[in-house]
Amino acid sequence: MLANNSNEPPLKMSVENVADIQSLDDLLMKITKQYSIGYVSPYKTFCTSGECLVTIEQEGYKHLSAFDGAHLTTAASHFLVNSNFNSFFGQ
Repeated sequence: MLANNSNEPPLKMSVENVADIQSLDDLLMKITKQYSIGYVSPYKTFCTSGECLVTIEQEGYKHLSAFDGAHLTTAASHFLVNSNFNSFFGQ
């Protein structure tokens, strides 16, 4: 579905099973803390208020965030790392 009948994909889209995704994300966070493993939440990086990013703006261009239901595009991967840089690499 395109936003506002334009040729542009929407910035964000609603997520139908947001409660399930939040529960799974919380479980992953709990398990990784239990084993002292760092965890960066893609859900918390890409989603707010039940909506998730569909496009990522990078260097003046809009890129899709995923190329299927489970895999990030290169632009979205860069966004994930850059948004959580300190979590990945420290200060």
